[in-house]
Amino acid sequence: MRKKPNNLIRLESLYPRMFFDKGLYNYLKRLRTGYLFEQIIDEIFETYNYEWIIVKGFGFKEKYQNVFQIDLLIFTGNKVLHYEIKAYKDPVIYRGNIFEIIIKDSNTEKSNENREVITYKNPIEQLNENRIYLAQLFEKLNIELPIESYVIFAHPNYYIYELPAGQPFVFRGQLQNHIEEIKNTISPATEVTQNYVSYLEQHNQDITKDDYQIPNYTFESLGKKLMLPCCENHIVHITKHQYLINCQSCNRRFTMKEIAEHAVFEYQQLFNQSPTLNQLYGWTNKIFSRQRLHSWFYKQKKEG
Repeated sequence: MRKKPNNLIRLESLYPRMFFDKGLYNYLKRLRTGYLFEQIIDEIFETYNYEWIIVKGFGFKEKYQNVFQIDLLIFTGNKVLHYEIKAYKDPVIYRGNIFEIIIKDSNTEKSNENREVITYKNPIEQLNENRIYLAQLFEKLNIELPIESYVIFAHPNYYIYELPAGQPFVFRGQLQNHIEEIKNTISPATEVTQNYVSYLEQHNQDITKDDYQIPNYTFESLGKKLMLPCCENHIVHITKHQYLINCQSCNRRFTMKEIAEHAVFEYQQLFNQSPTLNQLYGWTNKIFSRQRLHSWFYKQKKEG
């Protein structure tokens, strides 16, 4: 299972508890979409029961050097496959270093000069930078495997017009053929490969890069709700001896302790510390009694 990014966890915890302007909400949506499509691509590779080792997400930062994050690495016996996964949806025109989205006005016919043009960077720049950083790290760790790098466009409707041949791009509809082709060029992972992965995992860092400024918040400024672990639904009331609750949206079932553990996890993610008993009582909107929370999380600490 791919680990959910810390900035996505934070925003999903904040969203039910504070006001999000349009920019912040759109940032949350982009993170959710990106994580969803990363999971989809993970699952596609996992359906091929091949003797390779999949590393889902890798982050690294050395002092005074740039941070780099890689979406997917696949270690084989004779090479490492490096993938950056993009969830772009709207078709674009290839313009070299940039991709261009043209938004047409639905009510009036505009000349080419008056069209609204939106652009973003060609992801090959990020791909090449990350490959260089990764190769430098491999050299330091004595990982002696060549790297092949690709960008996967995960959305099934995405398309690039006027795309030159020979680009290291894999569209969703091409992914199955791409995997079949690379299977003919790789050898099974060995014990040496597993050692390489172990070396690399020891240097994997949980790195969060926020592309949008998240507003400051405090415990007092946030709404107090007891959230379900599965979605944005929250609990308003429970009975004294209630043990289980079903989510009305997805029909998943949780114990009361699992819900309380999720509340503790959210608090820790937002404030970088564990809550006191009184803080947790308030954080869960006083739905659980102090006695119940104490028996779950604080009794053993006190007795120890």
